[in-house]
Formats: sequence, structure tokens, C-alpha cells
Amino acid sequence: MTLVVITTGLYAGFLLTFLIAVMPGLTVLPDDGFTAAMRRFNEKAPARSSCAFQKIWELIINPSALAVLFG
Repeated sequence: MTLVVITTGLYAGFLLTFLIAVMPGLTVLPDDGFTAAMRRFNEKAPARSSCAFQKIWELIINPSALAVLFG
């Protein structure tokens, strides 16, 4: 249960950081600029088949799903 709490907290912190640090800068862009910026983020992000996605699955999504299913 402790691992689930830690990984959920890390994920929440990541989302809060994105909300505080990235989104205010994107809100000042026009719609075309916002779309271009988000596409650029997607180009630089690791591909879904990469090792990074597998680690995210193993560390965050899988323990959270197990906690919900087997509570």
C-alpha cells in the first residue's frame, strides 16, 4: 500500500508541476500556437513503445490499478 501512495503522490506532483509551470505559458498563445507547442511536446516525448513508457506503466499505473481492483 505504501508504494501505491508514493507513486500516486509522485504522479500528482508531476501533474501539479505541469499545471503551474507549463500551462500558464501556453495560455498566452493563440490557438494555432498552442496546437503547435503541444505537437512539439509530442515529438520530443518518448515513443509509446519505448522503455520510458514501460517504466511509467510499472511505477504508476499498474500499482494504482491493483489498489483499486484489490483495495
